[in-house]
Amino acid sequence: AAEDDGQAAAASPPGKRATGMTPRARVAEIDQGDDPDVIIKGFLERRGPRMSFIAMETFAELRGQRLRVQGELVHGKRILVTDATLSEAFKVERTQPTRWRVHAPRGTKQATELSFEWCAKTVEEADRWESCLRDACETHSL
Repeated sequence: AAEDDGQAAAASPPGKRATGMTPRARVAEIDQGDDPDVIIKGFLERRGPRMSFIAMETFAELRGQRLRVQGELVHGKRILVTDATLSEAFKVERTQPTRWRVHAPRGTKQATELSFEWCAKTVEEADRWESCLRDACETHSL
């Protein structure tokens, strides 16, 4: 399913623009804005298991325990990579100072959809994402 690219909603505030792997790269925001359910959102890069040397710009948003990941632009819209509800069955693994993986339960659709490594621009940004994702995985649904 195609979705809006989220660029307007995730643009970095003045003075907070990241420099790094791609010219359009942005820093993650922990700004809820008008939606109190949004924990963190922003542009990251992802590297797949078969072509780990190619980084692809990705927009990710964590709302409560719901993780939405949008990938490449196709006809002006970003394709949906995954829309997963995180739980204790998901695990977050830090692989390098600015990289991590989210492991879904084996045999699930999300296990295939999340079979990539996330890449942040800075260690601080990676720390924020890791912390928010771990918290979401540990939160008990009501």
